[in-house]
Amino acid sequence: SLIEFISKMKSEVDYNRYRFVHKITEEFRYFLGIRKEREQEDINPIWVGRALKRMSLVIDRRRLSAGVEVRLNIPKAIKLITQ
Repeated sequence: SLIEFISKMKSEVDYNRYRFVHKITEEFRYFLGIRKEREQEDINPIWVGRALKRMSLVIDRRRLSAGVEVRLNIPKAIKLITQ
């Protein structure tokens, strides 16, 4: 369902934008409908970052003082979801 979430992200204007992994995590939790504190512990920024890397959806990443930012390969996610 992470691929579904990534493939439904904003339009092509946002494709080459860097996004914070912790923001992607918060939006993914909302997408899944997770509200309870216990359930939020399972889906954390480390898990999301590793999942994105495992699916080869990360084009580029950079480490900033506020956290890790990634550029996502959204067209690849759309291609994977339509197969």
